[in-house]
Amino acid sequence: MTERKLSVVLVLVGGSTSNAVADNIRKVTDLANEHSAGRDAITGNLLVFCNGRHSTEEAYPERQAVFVESINAKLGKDVRIVHGTGIGHVGLLGSDSFWAYSFLIPKFNDAMRILTNLQDGETKEIAFS
Repeated sequence: MTERKLSVVLVLVGGSTSNAVADNIRKVTDLANEHSAGRDAITGNLLVFCNGRHSTEEAYPERQAVFVESINAKLGKDVRIVHGTGIGHVGLLGSDSFWAYSFLIPKFNDAMRILTNLQDGETKEIAFS
């Protein structure tokens, strides 16, 4: 694992129906592409973005803030967001039969707890260190 400065955005996507949730996930991923937010995972309606994982990219908190603002502007009450920066580790996680290039960062569990306790449409910035 390699130590790196990381910029992390967690987005919990909502909607009135499963089709609405799927459409909102598409909207967030389109915004992620526009803002060069490094997609890490989509699990159900949880989207995880992380910049700084690769040696060719850096964690840009100001770019992260613009990405978060664009999500809020487009989706409003259909999302909950926790975001921030910190020092973490990147590399291959898993086993020989199933692995992913991903990240570990302090306070990730705290961020998930905060995310689930937010109200629809709320955003919280935290320090991941």
